[in-house]
Amino acid sequence: MVPKVIEWVGAKEEDVVWRYPDEEIAWGDNLIVHEYEAAVFFRDGKAYDVFRAGRHVLTTANLPLLTRALSKIAGFDKVPFRCTVLFVSLKQFQGEVRRPKPD
Repeated sequence: MVPKVIEWVGAKEEDVVWRYPDEEIAWGDNLIVHEYEAAVFFRDGKAYDVFRAGRHVLTTANLPLLTRALSKIAGFDKVPFRCTVLFVSLKQFQGEVRRPKPD
């Protein structure tokens, strides 16, 4: 299986947060976090691990809290595992908040 790249591509100046659309993550996938953002791994509504700028190959060693949570679940050794990855902008925003208009 070819490792996939998990990255926030096309972020706009006013974007604050973005959810990676695929929740199936595999050990060995590549996570790219730009210098102005952080990536947070969630499972079952809890934040487990946070990555700062850099290129990271996902392993049990660099996802210790999520690995611990998954090890309590039967079938943990299955690849891929399910989690949510949110990218959060670390830029400082000024001015008013603009909300998108409802459809």
